[in-house]
Amino acid sequence: MVSHLGQDKLYRHAVIWTIIFAVVSCAVMVIFKMNEAYFDSYSVVLLQEDNAPQEQTSVARYNMKVELEDKAQSELILPLTQKLSADHVTVREDFVEEKLVVTMKGAASCLESGSLVTIDSNILDAVGVYRQQEDIVLEMYCKDAYGYELSLEENQLVVSFVPLRSQYQIVSVIYVPLKDRERLVNQDMQELDKIAGAYGMKVYKTWQMQTEYSQQQVVDFANQIHADMLLGIGVEEGAGQDRIETLCNAGYFIPDFGGVDLAAVMTDSMNRVYSALEIQVMDAGEEYTLIHDASVPAAMTFYYTKQAATGRPETEYDMNRKLINALTDMYKQVLSTYFTSE
Repeated sequence: MVSHLGQDKLYRHAVIWTIIFAVVSCAVMVIFKMNEAYFDSYSVVLLQEDNAPQEQTSVARYNMKVELEDKAQSELILPLTQKLSADHVTVREDFVEEKLVVTMKGAASCLESGSLVTIDSNILDAVGVYRQQEDIVLEMYCKDAYGYELSLEENQLVVSFVPLRSQYQIVSVIYVPLKDRERLVNQDMQELDKIAGAYGMKVYKTWQMQTEYSQQQVVDFANQIHADMLLGIGVEEGAGQDRIETLCNAGYFIPDFGGVDLAAVMTDSMNRVYSALEIQVMDAGEEYTLIHDASVPAAMTFYYTKQAATGRPETEYDMNRKLINALTDMYKQVLSTYFTSE
C-alpha cells in the first residue's frame, strides 16, 4: 500500500514539473518571437564586430619627444633599441589626408625619448611619434602620394619612399560610402589582393581608412594621382524587384587598357554574378560627385534591394560576397586582357 502511494506521489510530481516546463517553454518562445528583431540586429552587430577591420579604440596617446634630422635621401629612419618582429608592425593609409600611419605593437620600450629621427622634408610635411599604451604610433604626412617600402633592420625601422608609378604599373581607387565601409572587410578582399599583387597594381581602399571621407575628397585624390580606374560600389534600399544601376563618366575610356569602356566591363561582371537582375548603365548627373567630377575613368554601381533594410546577418554576408565577386571579376577582365602579370 505504501509503495502505491509513493508511486502516485512521484507521478503527480512528474506531471506538475512537466506542466511547469511546458509553460516556461511557451513563455520563452513568446518572448523570443516578440523580440526577434532585436536578436537579429544583435547578431548583425556581432557579425560586424567579428568581420570589420580592426580599428584602434580611442585611448590616450602621448607625444614622444624626438629630434629630427633632415636628409634628402627619400627615407624616414626611426632608431630602436632592439629589432621588432614584422608581425608586430601594421601600416594604414589615410590617403585622402596623404597620411601614412605605422603602428608598432608592444614597442614602447624600444624607443628612447630624444632619439634622432631622420626624415626627408622634400617628401614629408610633418612627422609625429606617439606612445599609445604599450604601442608606438608613427604618423607621416606626405606632400604627395608615394609608393613606399617598410623594412625592419637590427636597430631601426626604415620607410623608403619612391614615386608611385615607379612601384606600380596600375593605380586604382575603390570608393564605398562611409555608411557602408564595414560592409567590405579584409577577409573578403583576399582574391582582389592576389590579383593586385600579380599585376603590380596599387589599390587604394576607402574602407581601410580610420578618418572620415567624402566623395569629393576621394575623387580629388583620384584625379591628383591620375588613377587608371576609380570605382564605387554601394547598396541601397529599393522597392520592387532588385536591380543594378551603373553610373559612369561616359566621356572617359581607359586608353592604357585598349580603350575599354569601364562601365561596360563593370556591367558585364555584375551580369555574371547577378544574372537574373535588371542592369542599367547611364551617365552620372551632377549629384554624383564621385563620377561627375572625375577626370579619370570612373564608374559606380549601386545594388538596389529590399534586403538592404532587413539587417539579417546571412543577407549581409551574401550581399558582401556577391559585390566582392563582381568587383574581382571586373578587375580580372580588364587586367587579363590588357596587361601581362608579373
